[in-house]
Amino acid sequence: MKPIKLLVLSACLSTVLTGCIFVNGHSDRHHDSSYSHQIRTNNEKIGLLDIGATRQEVIDSLGKPDISEASQKSDSDFYVLYYRTQKKHSDKESVKSVSTPLVFQNDRLIGWGHELVEKIGL
Repeated sequence: MKPIKLLVLSACLSTVLTGCIFVNGHSDRHHDSSYSHQIRTNNEKIGLLDIGATRQEVIDSLGKPDISEASQKSDSDFYVLYYRTQKKHSDKESVKSVSTPLVFQNDRLIGWGHELVEKIGL
């Protein structure tokens, strides 16, 4: 009698665990889809930005950046807003490498890209 109870318990446990895996897999696909959509949207909107736009105008268009930095150099205030634009999965340390930096000098967009950040020395 004990082996039958063990077999029934194993079957029930297997069914429950399989259902959990299915639900988890479903939500990951949804996350990947929305993540891909956000990356496409960021790329499209960055391509439409105008040099000279204010930082607030850009935030209103693109939303909250993934990372933001600020510094002062040569009597100018610089802000760099990073938006994800590549579909690589990364840890917190490498978010910048899969993002496009938008560079603002005295609250006006002066350009974007990692080369600009390096050129200015930010």
